[in-house]
Amino acid sequence: MCSKELYGKLDENARHIGEIENYYGGLSVSSNDGKFYWSIEDWDGENWKEIPEELYMALLKYEEEYNHTFEE
Repeated sequence: MCSKELYGKLDENARHIGEIENYYGGLSVSSNDGKFYWSIEDWDGENWKEIPEELYMALLKYEEEYNHTFEE
């Protein structure tokens, strides 16, 4: 489980991925200190879980190639 301080850092650096959503929000990814996380916002906010770097990079690549939302 992530600390409140880490949650704050992850929320600040979060990037939304595609249109993967529920009623409250969507899929986001973030990183901090060489670790990578994802979360789908729910009624009580984000619930960050650690993921492999490969998955993090694949989600960013998907967003850049298919949704063109990240500025270089």
